[in-house]
Amino acid sequence: MLSTVPAIANLESLRGKLSDGSYQLVDKDDNVIPNDSYVDYLNTIKQDYNLLLTVHPKGFKQLKDKYDNILSEAQLKTKIRCKNDKGKTHYIEFYELIVKAMNYNKVQSTIFPPIMRDQLEIKTCVYCNSQYAATTKGSRAMYELDHCVPKSVAPYLSTSFFNLQPCCGPCNRRKSNRLFVEGAGWEYNLSIWKEPDDQLGDLFKFKLDKTSLTQYATMHDKSALLVQLVTSKHNDANSKKLLKEVDDKLCINALYQCFNDVVEEIAWRKLCYTPGYIEGLKKEFKNNFPDMGTEWVRLVYGSYTNSD
Repeated sequence: MLSTVPAIANLESLRGKLSDGSYQLVDKDDNVIPNDSYVDYLNTIKQDYNLLLTVHPKGFKQLKDKYDNILSEAQLKTKIRCKNDKGKTHYIEFYELIVKAMNYNKVQSTIFPPIMRDQLEIKTCVYCNSQYAATTKGSRAMYELDHCVPKSVAPYLSTSFFNLQPCCGPCNRRKSNRLFVEGAGWEYNLSIWKEPDDQLGDLFKFKLDKTSLTQYATMHDKSALLVQLVTSKHNDANSKKLLKEVDDKLCINALYQCFNDVVEEIAWRKLCYTPGYIEGLKKEFKNNFPDMGTEWVRLVYGSYTNSD
């Protein structure tokens, strides 16, 4: 677990520098502006800190309402004038100082990797599922992380476990600091963390066009295989809108046309390994692998075949 002591001390130090004038909030004309609301914002983060580390996505909206009443998103990007170690004046946005104070770099490099790798066993990008989420910094390997709710919108969630998602570099850059389905509410933000009764995980699936499979069986040309991301809720306007935004921003359909060789291999297995063949495997080797359960299909396809 992430120790609360360094972050609390960092937030207290940041508040002190605002109060004593070491850090000065300035407007676009470089005039100093009052810092009372900004100090209140920091105090509120300190009070809520333990909650912020572990709050579930269902609680994000309530926190947003609370913190938006103190500072707006525009105010979070207010410039702070300060001096670096060499005494040179420079500027940094307020939310960036909060992210730094909350030890985000430590969370990314030290706290998050073993949890994802050893406990949850997530290795690939949670958005495109086609590339590894690994990255490096210096000599250290770590996960590239996306904030489901961006740091610039909610810096108080910058180290919240359930706001962090391992992703690949291209998806992280394309999503950037945007929310999906803007204006529709935070409940439509894509997140791998779900409540037991939340069905959003069943909203999307990949579908192999049956006509293209027939063409492939005739011509044996893998370029004929067409896989598309679709929504199971065809009549739901929000689902359709979310699907369009996901594809527009992350180019999922275009990306998966680069993996026709993988689709071709799945087609081979579908055509060669019939349900009867799989049943035969179960009978032949059930004593060798008594705990396989439904994983016989996974054995044949060489990959995970259920949504979990």
